[in-house]
Amino acid sequence: MKKNINILSDKFILDLRQATTGYLSSENFEKLINAFEHELKVFYFSASTEANLHRIIFSLYDKISFLSDCLKYPFHIQIVIAVAVNSNFLTDVIVRNPEFLSWILNPEILNQRITEKYIENDIGQTLTRYKTFNAKVNYLRTLKRRELLRIGLNDILGNTNVKETTELLSILAKGINSKLFSLCHNEVMAKYNLKISGSRYCLAALGKLGGDELNYSSDIDLLLFFDKNSVVKQNPRKEYFEILSEAAYLFVQSSTAITDKGYLYRVDFRLRPDGRNSPLCRTLKDYLQYYETRGEDWERQMLIKLSLVSGSKKLFESFNSYVQHFVYPSSFSNSPLSQIARIKNDIEKKVGEKENVKLFSGGIRDIEFSVQALQLLNGGKLKELRTGNSLTAIGKLREKNLLTEDESASLISAYNFYRKIEHFLQLMNDKQTHLVPEDDDTLNKLSSYLRFKDIGSFQKRVASTRKQIKKIFDSIVGKEEINPSSLDSIQFTERKKAIGNFKYLQTGQGLLEQKQFDKQAINSFQKIETTLFAFLSKSLAPDSVVENFARIIKIRPLPSIWYNEFTDTNFFYSFLKICERNKKAVELMVIDKSLGDLILNRRAFNERFDTIENFSTNQMIFILSVQFCLGIIKVERLSKILSEFLLAKIKTICKSFSLPDRFFIIALGSFGTDEMTFGSDVDLIFAVENILKYPNVQTEFQNLLLKLKEQLKPFDVDSRLRPEGKSSQLVWDVDKYFDYLENRAQTWELQSLTRIKFVYGSIELYNNFLEGVKKRVKFLEHSSLIKDILDMRSKMEKQLLSTSQAQFGNFFNIKRSRGGLADIEFIVQYQVLKNSESFSKLIGKNTKSAIKILIDFSENFNSFEALIENYSFLKKLEIWVQILFETNSKVIPLDNVKRNLLANVLNFKIPRDLEVELTRIKKANHDFFKKIFAI
Repeated sequence: MKKNINILSDKFILDLRQATTGYLSSENFEKLINAFEHELKVFYFSASTEANLHRIIFSLYDKISFLSDCLKYPFHIQIVIAVAVNSNFLTDVIVRNPEFLSWILNPEILNQRITEKYIENDIGQTLTRYKTFNAKVNYLRTLKRRELLRIGLNDILGNTNVKETTELLSILAKGINSKLFSLCHNEVMAKYNLKISGSRYCLAALGKLGGDELNYSSDIDLLLFFDKNSVVKQNPRKEYFEILSEAAYLFVQSSTAITDKGYLYRVDFRLRPDGRNSPLCRTLKDYLQYYETRGEDWERQMLIKLSLVSGSKKLFESFNSYVQHFVYPSSFSNSPLSQIARIKNDIEKKVGEKENVKLFSGGIRDIEFSVQALQLLNGGKLKELRTGNSLTAIGKLREKNLLTEDESASLISAYNFYRKIEHFLQLMNDKQTHLVPEDDDTLNKLSSYLRFKDIGSFQKRVASTRKQIKKIFDSIVGKEEINPSSLDSIQFTERKKAIGNFKYLQTGQGLLEQKQFDKQAINSFQKIETTLFAFLSKSLAPDSVVENFARIIKIRPLPSIWYNEFTDTNFFYSFLKICERNKKAVELMVIDKSLGDLILNRRAFNERFDTIENFSTNQMIFILSVQFCLGIIKVERLSKILSEFLLAKIKTICKSFSLPDRFFIIALGSFGTDEMTFGSDVDLIFAVENILKYPNVQTEFQNLLLKLKEQLKPFDVDSRLRPEGKSSQLVWDVDKYFDYLENRAQTWELQSLTRIKFVYGSIELYNNFLEGVKKRVKFLEHSSLIKDILDMRSKMEKQLLSTSQAQFGNFFNIKRSRGGLADIEFIVQYQVLKNSESFSKLIGKNTKSAIKILIDFSENFNSFEALIENYSFLKKLEIWVQILFETNSKVIPLDNVKRNLLANVLNFKIPRDLEVELTRIKKANHDFFKKIFAI
């Protein structure tokens, strides 16, 4: 280690000479300077150290007496230099309270070991001098600084080892916090003029304080619970829960407040059941019930270090007695090793490359986790292992031959080494840090403090220690247990939201960060976590997967049932595909909870639709969307089943109405040709023979229509394609309908009648109606037919172009855009209406069937085969848009993320391939259109 020259600066010597002029002879002054410089050779001395030494000496009330005593007692020089070199924090303590230096220079005081009794007596006797709450708390702050000076100085001088130092720090913290909480409790009681005999509460410690291995600047982890809630005052009404909660908030505020006298401790209650947003205190019964039903493996680990701080010892023993069975069960349903490995793996990912002696691989956490893993696995049978102190536990594990002699020695040596690093770092500036310093000055001081000859030797020891401890950790916990998957590797778009959804799936943790799941659900999720990670890592929409998964689980009373079913990997992957690709099904499951049963019993995957009349509309849509999403059924089958289902529903509803003797209901549009999708309307027309015989017929059919609308939701049932449109009467007389067809029907209305299907009523009347339509077609003038169809198509395109979205270059409406479904449908409708012969062959046929008939009908249509493939692709595209994005829109989303997902489900390797294929299909379709209509 490169040391400074180790002599005091001229400025320091000059200041000291001026201060001692007239008090110390020149000879004694020289002896004083020589004595200081002689002692400095032991330490790494720098400008910052000299500044601390200057501050200490010149803060003293009687610096002359102190300097004179230094000539008599060289020990005094050793103390002030040890403080100045190693601790800016203790330097500040002395500067703020110079009397502390005189106090600590007394060897009896320095060498006295504080005990629980000592702290209790000191606080008890002294606090009686103070009247106010704030004055008492200020005394506790002063007491802490004074005792930290004693503990820290003994540590720096090597008078105490790591175990002794951490025990002393823990005794001090427990004593102060015990008294502080009692003061806060009494303060609240006095506020409401209450008196309660005996302690009804228990303040318990976890973490380093619980294990009596506290650092100089550790947070203190606490639990607070009480016997039972009751009314302690009627007017105003106060329950004990309110009293204790108010005391707890006052305690936190008083402990953490930074004042001119410093602060006490950073208090942390976040390890309590349900975390930071749950009440600060609950009853003993509440806590026990939590651990019984929802306690996790990491909480077993945490409770190893449980110990009493203050309150009812009996209450603590009751709690501790119960949790021992939770912490150390006779057997585990899931090995705690995998949970420990997972936690440690996550810690290392967050720490990254930082030189953090607590958290890096092979650091303090590896030591603690190795020890705790052996305690958890063996503590059920060997009660001697049940200790919260790491060094004590290592000794016990060695005694039981659960650690070899070499492993035990390595763990103890490493633990002491790392903790000494922590102590130096935290004593230096009273900051909770575990990072090996990067600046040379502090690094040199640390290396000197640990008795290394230079920085390189120190760093070599750190590296070898890490390697040694990592090897032991892997041998105990098992490096193969570490789950390589991590949320960090998932390409979430909104990471914070996605992680929130993932945490809910893990434990039921919501916005208030309280776990809602029981242990069974939490453990069950761990079994499927790796499979979920694997799916998310390949998914193009991982945000949607976890969000939809969470939405489904949130409405399920027993998540463990679902998680257990998901251990079937193929089934789980199918479910996750639904979450990724079928927003429609997810929305239905959220609205209608019963649909979840169709997933769990696999019926949604296996249904053959033999009795479709027994399904509800939601069930039918749900099952069809699931089967399409998973590739179980194709477009034609989906459309056919959906149309048959709606037909059966309509017939059933019609039977419940009193309708005329002779009438018919016909379907038009996609329902008429069995080409329904999830966004199709159900277009119906009602016609009655001799309508004047039925004065209430309009009302009756209006009620029928309303009933159909209600029962067939979400499909929109309407009769807008009737003669004269939606402004006319709902039901038409058959003869008047014939008259309308003959004299006033426009070409677009005849086009709609090419897609016709009988629904209900008189089949004879319906057939007569078809003959009437056929006669009307005979008189169509060919050139007018072409002109009208082209005008209709042009009007459709113009309406589309007027929309705001249509201004984007990649806008495409699957139905109406040029080259879309309308081009193909208009071609087919033209062929149907060209002559009565083609009308007879093609009327009511679906588009693909009509094209096949046309191909067989004439050699001129051989090139139409490509239209069948194009039509099938566009219908498939239409359904995917509907279920992927839960929309009735026929527009392909402009959003690139959605387009990428759409390309993926259509099995295109890259999104660009979808755009190329769409361009080809649009051009081909419109070329056919132009060829047929000679434009």
